[in-house]
Amino acid sequence: MTHSITDSFSLIITLFKHVGLYHDSNQSKFFKIWTYSSYFLTVLCIISVFINLVVEKNLDLMQINQMFVFLAEGTAGCLKILPFFVKGRRIKECIEFFGDDCFAPKHHEEKRITENCFRVCKRNVKIYTVIVTFTATWWSVLPFFESKLRLPLSLWLPYNVRSGPVTFYATYLYTVMVAFYFALVSEMMEPLIGGLSYHAASQIKILKYNLQHLIEKETENQFCRVNFENVSEILRRCVIHHNNILHFFSEYENCFSWCIFCQTAGTTIALCYSCIGLTLVSSFSMEFATYIITYFIIAFQLFFYCHFGTLLYEENSGLMSAIYMGPWYQYDVKIRRTLLIIMERSKIPLILTAGKVINLTYGTFTYVLKTSYSLVAVLNNYS
Repeated sequence: MTHSITDSFSLIITLFKHVGLYHDSNQSKFFKIWTYSSYFLTVLCIISVFINLVVEKNLDLMQINQMFVFLAEGTAGCLKILPFFVKGRRIKECIEFFGDDCFAPKHHEEKRITENCFRVCKRNVKIYTVIVTFTATWWSVLPFFESKLRLPLSLWLPYNVRSGPVTFYATYLYTVMVAFYFALVSEMMEPLIGGLSYHAASQIKILKYNLQHLIEKETENQFCRVNFENVSEILRRCVIHHNNILHFFSEYENCFSWCIFCQTAGTTIALCYSCIGLTLVSSFSMEFATYIITYFIIAFQLFFYCHFGTLLYEENSGLMSAIYMGPWYQYDVKIRRTLLIIMERSKIPLILTAGKVINLTYGTFTYVLKTSYSLVAVLNNYS
């Protein structure tokens, strides 16, 4: 089962291992130097863009807007990575949490739900890899389509970048490497964190099925009267299963809530500046296409969290209904009392949050989109 869990995110885990973000106690000192150096060079690029924004006096509105979009996404990306340095072991345990034997599927329906979860997670990783790779590539080659070749980013540099072709292309390569570091490390956290939330939702779906079919599970291989002691034992395992899911969600929030908050804040700011950028360029130009692509990809990042946050919330909210739809009236008093306790406990919602402040649901996503669209409408009226 552990292999299946890690296999859901095999590409992401492989990437994280290569950059040193997936905890390994056997990492060499040389590899740790490589890990921190690559992160430092990425942060250095963010600082360079910020300094250039402050000191450069000849920037036009388009350049300023592009720099703000990059700073919003870049700063969020750098801050998202920090928990992997601070509590890497805990994050690794959270990723592998559902590999425990107590979560192993034991019946056909459980296997069907679990296999569907694995399939969805693998699909999302593949789709996200294609999207972020395309975006980083598009951003990297875009300057070649302009009349005068420039760097993809407006950087403050302590040297003249056009002093020679070697200097220029070395700096160009550096900015491209930073772009792909963000794309393949920071942005690939979305299918990982969202996928873990979907694993939790799938486990709740399994729990709902088991609670609704307690008698069927007890009598599926028997042709005798219901033994309520056996039903009580099955129910006890369901309670343990429920406790483990709640424990996972607590660990999940502690490990990734900061990452989600940084991405949500960065995405919201970047969306607003992308909308401003759309008002600064002519329709059907290369810059317009770039802003459209940027807008939809940034919006997709936020949608990813809101989608799986909503699924988790709805699955947990349906736990009470699943129990009620079962043959609870056939159980003895002890079993009914236990089911009632589970129903009361399920009233506490499992809501995916950003920094334990913002609830990530479809409502949050639509609110952000409406706000950004309103910003475009206001700017168009004043332009």
